[in-house]
Amino acid sequence: MDGTLAAILVCRSDEDEESGLTGALSIAAGFGPISGVEETFLTFEDAVAWILRRFKNWEHLMRRNRASH
Repeated sequence: MDGTLAAILVCRSDEDEESGLTGALSIAAGFGPISGVEETFLTFEDAVAWILRRFKNWEHLMRRNRASH
């Protein structure tokens, strides 16, 4: 990506201990193709990979859409 803000991630707190999600990352705010998405990741690397896949798919759809008009 080109430095565009894609998401704000937050680290789950000790309050999530019962669910086993303490330390996991959740999307607090998403932009573009992940706006309004609720997702939780066990690692930062998982979050980044998922976000990059969503943006790649979105960019492909946007280019295809422009080409058809």
